[in-house]
Amino acid sequence: MNDDGYSNDIDRAKGTKTSAEVKAEASKFIQQYLGVELEDKNVRSQLFPNTSSAKSAGNTQLSYQIDVKALAQHFVNYWISHEAQYPHLKSWVIQQIEDTGVGDAEGEYRQALDNVRNWDFGTDEEPDMPTITVDLNYGRKRLMSSIAVSVSGKDEYGDSYKGSLSLTLSQQNAVSVDDPDLTDTVSKAKDNNELDLS
Repeated sequence: MNDDGYSNDIDRAKGTKTSAEVKAEASKFIQQYLGVELEDKNVRSQLFPNTSSAKSAGNTQLSYQIDVKALAQHFVNYWISHEAQYPHLKSWVIQQIEDTGVGDAEGEYRQALDNVRNWDFGTDEEPDMPTITVDLNYGRKRLMSSIAVSVSGKDEYGDSYKGSLSLTLSQQNAVSVDDPDLTDTVSKAKDNNELDLS
């Protein structure tokens, strides 16, 4: 056994752990992006086309598609505009890049952001993005009862793929769609309800 290699693996594993400051900034960023930025109707109309809503017997079924390219570019632009507010999170991301052996981690970080922002990945053809559809069902008092996510598309070889994830909540454990603590909503629901993957 190569003790030096083993020690390096341990050091790398330790480096991936997040500090309390990083976790706090990540939580704040997610809440701001999901709970504030994506609540803007103009933003939602650009990122989530083909939205439909139907009401029946006190329940609301909301269905929408996600424009993956538009969402990725919007997310990156939002991060670039606000990264100064999250110095620990930014430093952690750059550190992960540096740990892979990249000499100029800061430059690689910037290049990765620019690649997404410009949607230029150094290939002649634009990558095929999957079709993602989200179906959300909630009842009175905006208590979410189920959510389903389906993904379909073609891989790099042209073969079709399709997958789905659905989460059904019991009435006892229903979660308000207005719950401000977005980072805990899904984890609590997964612990207390049925999760189906296919």
